[in-house]
Amino acid sequence: LGTFIRTVYTFCGHFLLWNVRVKHSIELHFLLFVGVNFTGDWEVGLVNATTTYKSFSNSVVEADIGLNVGLQRINITLKGNPVHQINQTINYNEQFLWNFGEDANDYYNEGLKSGLPNPILYISEKFFQHNPCALYTQYRLYGHYASACMWVAFCSWIICNILFSMSVFIYGAYMILVTASFFIFSLLSFYTIKYVPLCDIKFGAESMTPTTEDHFGSLFQIYGCCCHTFSTCRLFSYNTIYEYFWMVCLTVSHKHKYIIYKCSEQCGMEHEP
Repeated sequence: LGTFIRTVYTFCGHFLLWNVRVKHSIELHFLLFVGVNFTGDWEVGLVNATTTYKSFSNSVVEADIGLNVGLQRINITLKGNPVHQINQTINYNEQFLWNFGEDANDYYNEGLKSGLPNPILYISEKFFQHNPCALYTQYRLYGHYASACMWVAFCSWIICNILFSMSVFIYGAYMILVTASFFIFSLLSFYTIKYVPLCDIKFGAESMTPTTEDHFGSLFQIYGCCCHTFSTCRLFSYNTIYEYFWMVCLTVSHKHKYIIYKCSEQCGMEHEP
């Protein structure tokens, strides 16, 4: 029976070694990297409207107008319905950056010079730095706080992996707790925008209201809760019989077998020397 238990413990140890130290780390790294650097759809707005196409022109078009707000930029789309109208192809996808070192005003001025359609300029003007709506200040400020919290979570995740590789499980659990906390802080930093009155974006009788995308919020909340649960279980198991079970995660050679024997002794089972 003792040999069977030791075999099961060894198998579970290798299974947890892959799940906790490899799979968990890869998923968290991917989530942080994508969430900080590439996503631009933390808030999304879409409206179908009939609006003027160019300044100083009476031409009107029917188009789908979209707005994607990210932590470091906004993305505005304009697609005609149908695409070919007034002898032109109406299909635009414009990006306006406001991360560190970038000035959204410069992108707006370049859009004016290049003659972008009115709907794109109208929305981008709402996010202009000196616009009375103050959308630029709200989204840029909260986006920077959310991004900063994610980068702190990224750093704590690296420290967590280093501690786990050194078999310092208790401090690794603390760092997982820190990682989860900053995950949740980043969500709170961005979603406080919803409690601030925002300007309306109107196209005639139609109004565009950016809504929060649930998939990233839910994903971050679930992962943050999982990190909290894992770290809490790890802290409660410290200095108990489960401590030896967690140490089996690093049993990769015969020189570590005394850890399994120690676990068997704590369970009151006989074992072979």
